[in-house]
Amino acid sequence: MNVTLTDLTPTSVSFQWGSVDCIHRNGQITGYSINYNIQGSSESMSVLVTVNSPSDGGTYTIIALEPSEMYDVEIAAQNTIGTALNTSGFTILTHVAVPALSVGSLTSVSVDLQWTSSGQQQVTYQISLQRDTSIGCPYEDNRNLTVTNGLTAAQVAGLEEDSRYWFAVTASNPASSSDVSNTVSAMTEKAAPTASPTSVVASEIALLKIRVVWGPVECIHRNGAITSYRVCHTNLDTLSEICIPSSADGATSLDIPVSSAALYSVRVAAVNDLGEGPFSNEVQIEVAPGEPLTEYISLS
Repeated sequence: MNVTLTDLTPTSVSFQWGSVDCIHRNGQITGYSINYNIQGSSESMSVLVTVNSPSDGGTYTIIALEPSEMYDVEIAAQNTIGTALNTSGFTILTHVAVPALSVGSLTSVSVDLQWTSSGQQQVTYQISLQRDTSIGCPYEDNRNLTVTNGLTAAQVAGLEEDSRYWFAVTASNPASSSDVSNTVSAMTEKAAPTASPTSVVASEIALLKIRVVWGPVECIHRNGAITSYRVCHTNLDTLSEICIPSSADGATSLDIPVSSAALYSVRVAAVNDLGEGPFSNEVQIEVAPGEPLTEYISLS
């Protein structure tokens, strides 16, 4: 008795079989007994499929199965005396179901995701993420992350602050791959700048005055609009430090009055609505009346 699978879904299996060879019928075939159970389980289900003719095979669809589960199926012919001891059977792994995705908690650099289970056995999930480049900086981040062991939650880390991301998930097992889940979006929280201004230059432009010039923080590290810069200078003779905010117009230079001729160190930090970012490396400038201009340039 040959058995052929005709369809397999996350919750059903359809199959057909041919008739028993005449020599083995030992009378009139009245039907076929189908038994199935989760592999390794002692609990089984049974159904009888009747036939109109002893030469008929049959077709059947088992429904209400569990997604991504191993099932053993056996088919045995029946006649007026009883059920055959010899059976034909097969083992299946049902297909995975499509997961339903949702967003949990989030921070400035991570998003927690959870989704409905796609099945019990050998399920792997793949999360796809895409950063929305229409908001903030035109920085692309397209990645795929794999979640194994049937886990139905994951934290996606390494994201950028104050950015919108789109997420979707697919499930797979050795027998199938699901369609893509619903797509969800999440906006990471804002944060203070995560990088310092670049190419800081300090030079003496007049007696007892220092001009500081710097490059802007890279867009992806601003985490929102830069509202000002904080420029700090330290008299290295007295070790006294004074910090002055720059104007809020996005200017990247500032003239700092100093009270005496001395060696000074200067550092700069960017500020947004959430706070102050890290300071740049210090650069030094010597204010010495009557001497030629001395300039120090930081390569940071």
